[in-house]
Amino acid sequence: MKSYKVFQHPDGRIEAVKQGWSWPAFFFGIIWAIIKRLWGLVGILCGLAVLLFFISLAFDPISSSGYYSQSQLQSAAALDSFLNILAIVVSIVLGRQGNKLRELNLTKKGYQLIHTVDAENPDKAIAEAKTTHKSDASINI
Repeated sequence: MKSYKVFQHPDGRIEAVKQGWSWPAFFFGIIWAIIKRLWGLVGILCGLAVLLFFISLAFDPISSSGYYSQSQLQSAAALDSFLNILAIVVSIVLGRQGNKLRELNLTKKGYQLIHTVDAENPDKAIAEAKTTHKSDASINI
């Protein structure tokens, strides 16, 4: 079982956010951010991708003669290693902070934390929160 925080919007919409590590954020980064409507994060990730693309173009060892010097190949390999390490670091940060970013985004949109539950999946977490809070008149279920 996983722990979920269940949030409710004043219009009645309910969202459950798993606590801890986010594998989808780790593996799918920008796609995950788009699906979760984290537009600020999408902008940052797109900007970073474009910036790194242009940096990699600037250090591309292509020469008109087709000959690559040893230093060009070493520079390209070093840049490639750096970019791969940076991608891994970004993935780890997204995996660790992804669910917290979702909570912050929901709070900014007007959602309020109504309950924390242990459940197998988000749908069961929402159902558990609904049954637990049926007697609470402030929660629109």
